[in-house]
Parts: sequence; C-alpha cells; structure tokens
Amino acid sequence: AGAGAGVSFDAAAITLLKEQLVAMTRQRDEAAARAARAEQEAAGLRSDHEATQTKLKRRETIRRTETIGVASRVEELEQEVNQLQQQLFSVEESPLRAALDAATRDASEARARADMLEKENTMLHETIDDQSKALKILEAKRGAAEQETLRSKLAESATALVAKANDVIRVQQELQATQRSLADSERVVADKEAQIVELKRILTDCESKLDQLIIDCGARDTELEACAAEREANDIERSSLQAQMARLSNELASTKASVASKEAECAKLRGERDELLASLMALRKTSSEQQQQLEHLAAQARAHEIEKAKVQKMRDDVSNMQTIIDDARASVRDAQAHAQAMDRRFLEEQKARRSLHNDLMELCGNIRVHCRVRPILDADRVAKDALSLVTIVDKMELTIDKRKFEFDRVHEPTATSQDVFTEIMPLVTSFLDGFNVCIMAYGQTGSGKTHTMIGRCGPDGSPDMTGVIPCAVNEVFRIVEQRTEESTVSLTVSVVEIYNNNIRDLLGDPAASLEVVEGPDGAEVPQLQQTPVRGHRDVLDLVAAGMDARQKRPTDVNADSSRSHLIVTLTAHARPRVAGPATQSRLHLVDLAGSESHKLANTAKDGLNEAKNINRSLSALADVLQALDRKRANPAQHVPYRNSRLTHMLKDAIGGDSKMLLMLCVSPTSRFLSETLNCLRFGSSARQIQKGAAKKKVVDTPAEMPSPVAARSTAVAPAARPRPVESPRKPTRVIPARPTRLSSSSAHPAPAPAAAAATASAVAHTSAASASPSISSVQSPEPSEGDGIIPGTEADL
Repeated sequence: AGAGAGVSFDAAAITLLKEQLVAMTRQRDEAAARAARAEQEAAGLRSDHEATQTKLKRRETIRRTETIGVASRVEELEQEVNQLQQQLFSVEESPLRAALDAATRDASEARARADMLEKENTMLHETIDDQSKALKILEAKRGAAEQETLRSKLAESATALVAKANDVIRVQQELQATQRSLADSERVVADKEAQIVELKRILTDCESKLDQLIIDCGARDTELEACAAEREANDIERSSLQAQMARLSNELASTKASVASKEAECAKLRGERDELLASLMALRKTSSEQQQQLEHLAAQARAHEIEKAKVQKMRDDVSNMQTIIDDARASVRDAQAHAQAMDRRFLEEQKARRSLHNDLMELCGNIRVHCRVRPILDADRVAKDALSLVTIVDKMELTIDKRKFEFDRVHEPTATSQDVFTEIMPLVTSFLDGFNVCIMAYGQTGSGKTHTMIGRCGPDGSPDMTGVIPCAVNEVFRIVEQRTEESTVSLTVSVVEIYNNNIRDLLGDPAASLEVVEGPDGAEVPQLQQTPVRGHRDVLDLVAAGMDARQKRPTDVNADSSRSHLIVTLTAHARPRVAGPATQSRLHLVDLAGSESHKLANTAKDGLNEAKNINRSLSALADVLQALDRKRANPAQHVPYRNSRLTHMLKDAIGGDSKMLLMLCVSPTSRFLSETLNCLRFGSSARQIQKGAAKKKVVDTPAEMPSPVAARSTAVAPAARPRPVESPRKPTRVIPARPTRLSSSSAHPAPAPAAAAATASAVAHTSAASASPSISSVQSPEPSEGDGIIPGTEADL
C-alpha cells in the first residue's frame, strides 16, 4: 500500500511538472516568435534601406552621366557653330568677291568702250554719207580731174572706215568674251551665295538645337533638385528606420535573455522529471523483468522439445542428402574425366590428321592453297551489295552459293595480315634453309591481294596494316640474326613488274628491254638489277620505291587497281662457318594483277588492253598448272612456260623443285559471285597438282657469293628514297640446315609406304618441339643503328 501511494504521488508531481513545462515552453515559443518577427521587420527595414540607397546611387549616376553628356553635346554644338561661322566669314572674305568686283568693273569698262566705239562708228557712217553726198554734188559741178581727186580721197576715207570697222569688230569680240567670263563669275557667285544660305540654315538649326539642349539642361536640373529632395527625405526615413531597428534590437536582446532564463528553468525541471521517470521506470522494469523471466522459462521448455524433434529430422535429411551428393560428385568426376579424355583424343586426332595431311602434301609436292575472304567495304554498301554470300565452316572449309570448297587454310574477314603470315611463316624458314619458295596472291581485282601482300607498307611502316611482304622480310632478318654464329648470309633484292607482258625493272631503268633466258640456275633475267641489302629497312625502302613506279589505273571496281604483276625476289647466299655445303635460294613474293570483267570494270582504250594482257597471263598460269598436273601421269607432257613472261620468269618457282603457296583473295558479295567462283575453282584445281618433293639448292662453289660487309657498302637505294647512313656492323650469319625441321620445310626423301605415316608423325612432332620457335616466344634482337624496325611489327609478332 505504501509503494502504491508513493507511485500515485510521483505521478501527480510529474503531471504538475509537465503542465509547468508546457506553459514555460509556450512562453518560450511566443518570445521566440516575437524575436523572429522583430528580426524579419529589421531585415525588411534593412532591405528597404539598401534598395533606397541603391536607387539613389543609380539616379545619381544617371544624373551625372546625363549631365556629362549634355555638357559634352553643348560643347560639340558650340564648336560646330564656331566652325560654321568661320566658314561663313571665310566665304564672305574670300578673294572670289574681289575677283567678282574686278570682273564687274572690267565688264563696265568694256561696255563703255563698246558704246564709245559704237558712237565713233555712227559718226564715221554719217561722215561717209556726207562725203558721198558731197561727191555727188561735186561730180555734178566739177570735171573729171576733180572727180578723180575726190575718188582718191573717198577711197582713203573708205580704207580708214574699214580699219575703224575692224576695230569695232575686235572690240565687240572682246566684249563677248568679257560677258562670258562675267556670266561664269556670276554663276560662281550664285553657287557661293547658295552655300552661304545653306550654312546660315545649318547655323540656325544648331542654334535651335543649342536652345533645346539648354532647355533640357534646365529640366534635368529641376529633376536633379527633385532627386536631391527625395534623397533628403530618404535620409530622414533611414534615420527613423535605424532608430526603430535599434529599439527592436534592444527588445530582441531582452527577449533572448528572458528566453535563456526560461530555458534554464525548463532544463532544471526537465532534470527533476527525468530523475522521477528513471525511478518509475526502474520499478516497472523490475516487475516486468521478473514476469518475462517466468514466461521465457516456460517458452524455452516448450521450444526445447520442438527443436529436439526438428534437429533429429534434419540430421536424417542431411545424411540422405550427403549420400546423394557423393553419388552426384562421383558421376560428375567420371563425366569430366571422360570429356577431357575425348577432348584430348579429338585434339590429338585433329593434330595428327593435319600433320599427316601436311606431310603428305609435302611429300607429294602439292601446291598449298590458302583462301582469304575480304570484309564488306564501304563501296559495297554504296552499291547496295553489303550481304556476304560466303560462309566459313571451319579453318579449312567454306561454302558459297551452296557450293563447298576445301583448302589448306581459310582466313575469316576479321583476320589480320599478321594472322595470315603466321600460317605461312614456316615457308620463310624453308627459304633460309636453302629451298626455293614462292608465295603468290591470286584473285579478282579489288579482292585485297595488294592489301594482303603489301598492306600500307612504306619507309615509315604501319603497325595495323602490315602485309605478308613486310612480315616476311622481318622474319628473314630475325632468323638471320638468330643464326649469326653458325652461318653467314648475304641477301639481294630485285623488284620487277610484268606490264602488258613486258618485264620492267622497278629498281633500274623501267624502259629497258628485259628478256628471260635459261641459265645454270634456271630461268633468269641477266640485266635485272640485284640490290644487296643488310636490314629489313633496306628491303622495305626498295619495295616502296617499286610500288611508287608500279602501273596503276582507277576502274569502277577498284579506284587503285594495279595493272601489272609485281614480283619481289629475295636471293639468299648462305655459307656455313663450319663444314657443310653452301646454298643459294630464292623467295618470290608475287602480287598478281587481278582478273577483271570488262562489264564491271568499265575500262576503255589503254585500260582494256591492260585487262586483256592481265587475263591472258593468268590464263597462261592456269594452263601451266594443268600441264604440270598431266605431266605426273605423262612425263613427256609439254609445259607451256613460254606462253607468258610471268610463267617463264617464275618457271622454277611454279614447276620446279620449290615450295609454292597460292593465296586466294575473294570478294564475298553477290556482285562478284562469278569471279569468286572462278577463283575458288582455280584454287581447288591447283591444290590437287603434285609437283614433286622440294629440294635444297646446294651450290658447289660459293665464290660468287657477295660479301656481307661489301653488300652494305655497295647497296644502291632508289634515287627517290635516300636512306640514312648506317654505322658498320658485324657480318650476318645463319645456322646451317638442321636434320629435323618443320614439315613445311622438310627435305627428307619420301619414306617407304609401310613407314610413311610413322615418319610423317615423327617429323611433325619433332619439328613442333625443336625446330622453329613459336611467334609469341621469340624476342627480336636489339637492332643496331640504321637497321630500323617497322613500328608495331615486333610487338605484334
């Protein structure tokens, strides 16, 4: 009972405290509201005062500006009036007035002289009349003698009268001239008087403007006086507002002090209330905690029984799931192992199939054929022919117009020139191993042959568009540098084009007549310039010079159509530093001119003749390949190399014991479907031709091999592209041919039929492990001064 009474007493005290706190809070809020209103009134008064001050300053500025403008305008008008007065005075006092007066006087004198002469003339006429009358009288009275005397006197008088008449005529002419000059002077005087009148009118206008400005100045002064009076009234109002603001500030300070005291009292009462609430909450918390403890113990007892049942059930479920999971894991492991085994088996079988296929092609001497499909170009989109008809099935097969073609390698439109070169790079190694190699780009015009072989190659190179020729040159000098301790290699380069079935030396005299002759090393062009080189930059400079001199002509299909076959030949003279045979091999890099249709190309005159010669030489190439295919069955079959200078010059590369790769370049659009099918059929036929196994080109006496040191000093660069002077380097050397090489460069004789597959597989696996390092693992040696590297090429490799 005592505890209950204490609790009720505490509740009444708390209620009373709450009421007092609410009342004090209300008073504090009212005081704060009054202070806020006072602050707002003060802020409004300040803003009004500032606006008034700003208005007064703006008006003062406008008044000063207008006063200055009016004063300056008055000064300008006064200056104009003075100038006009001076002009008027100068006009009135000018010598023209004196000249006018002098002319007037001359005219008066001339009139007087004319009047006098007129009078004299009248008197003379009267005298003549009198004498005539007297003569008649005398004639009547006197005789002939006297008449004769009178006639003589009369003649003299007539002569004097004629002289006087002449004088009168002359005086009249002078009078007329004087009158004309007088009229001119009067016109000038009239013009000047008109000017004087105009100046007086302008002066009158200026004086009226000046009077108007003076009136305006008076009005401005009146307005300024009104502004000054308004400013004084604003100052008085500002003073009253400042006094009112000071009174409000004092009231605000007193209100803030009262609020602070009330807040202190509220804080004190709030503290007492918190103490009472804390004691009350402690009592309530104690009782509620005890009740909760009892309820919690009961709930725990019930939940314990339920949880025991759930845990037992979960244990049973977990045991069952673990068994299922273990079984599933075992099945997955078995499936993964089986899949991995099948993948390994598939890769091994595919690798073995390709290795055996390459070895079989190597042993049979077949021509390797790669196909590159160019992407859709902007010109195709313009011609509304942007749909590709070519479908690439895999790396060795494609379909077009429901026809299937299979080649040694098929490159997608997204493949770069570096990707293309990676597939044919082993042929470059075979070249330095002593085998003749020919890489030839074939296709219709505008299909990307020059892009594939040259790219955007030049003296400065290009990291994103490096063709097969620049990549092959870089790889040649990389291998030469790698083999420098084992062999010495000297390289020479020739660049020719076959234009209209004529051989043109692009590094020498293009106009010289060159012919192909049969020499000890096969078909040769004796007058062809062979330029020694020491670095890949030398070769690229020579190729760029040849490209500049190459014949080109725009057509409707290709705006930069090549009109000739370009042949870049690298000749390597290799001599081992230890015992071993010397070799002399050639690498032919051929960019054939594109076959074209007259209907699509729309060529005329010279262009039509060029197209005829191009198509004729490509037909001769097809005839040679067909004859080579028939020659395997009939050794007496004649091969028509001499039908074209292209096939005659490349006789050893096409039909000899060399390695040959044919790069087909095709267009994927329907506009060129016929030409694309012809190109693919040509490649399929060439792929079936067996030339025989390639042989290493061993020379008995390497006495004619140019010195690698002399080669640098005698290198002749094109006149249009001078190269910088390079510092001398040590001689370049190469490693002699290893007994085990890549399948593409193997020179082993054909094995027995029973052991052919085993031998081919061994060659493939051995060469992949030891002969030619992969492109990604090779690091190019540090170039010496002058031996420049095409930007981006080594990084791409």
